[in-house]
Amino acid sequence: MSARHPYALWLNEQSVDLDDLPPAQSVDWHVEGAELERLQNLFGYSREDLTVLLQPVALNGQEPVGSMGTDTPLACLSDQPQLVFNYFKQLFAQVTNPPIDPIREELVMSLETSVGRQGNIFEETPSTAVNSRFRIRC
Repeated sequence: MSARHPYALWLNEQSVDLDDLPPAQSVDWHVEGAELERLQNLFGYSREDLTVLLQPVALNGQEPVGSMGTDTPLACLSDQPQLVFNYFKQLFAQVTNPPIDPIREELVMSLETSVGRQGNIFEETPSTAVNSRFRIRC
């Protein structure tokens, strides 16, 4: 089955490396005051999201420090207004065994991901050889 078409060749021909793209155009878009607060509320950003998760990234390029757990009540049990997507969150504990380690386990794991339009998985052509158009390699 793997020899039916030159899949590896198609993948290499159809992929676009993000590093090869031209730099993004700068956009002068600035929101302040009540409008900024309205948009933050609309999209569900709390003060904690801004100060603990986003601010370290924006100011210092640091990884945000947070936990995988949450101590917030389920949206359906909360007496506070909730955004629609809060009703679809799952509470779970995630354990990997063996631990995820892309440096020492590079034979079995990759930090590469694809972004963009997904093609028809039943159509075997060069243009559908990649799941999506752009690949990001870390």
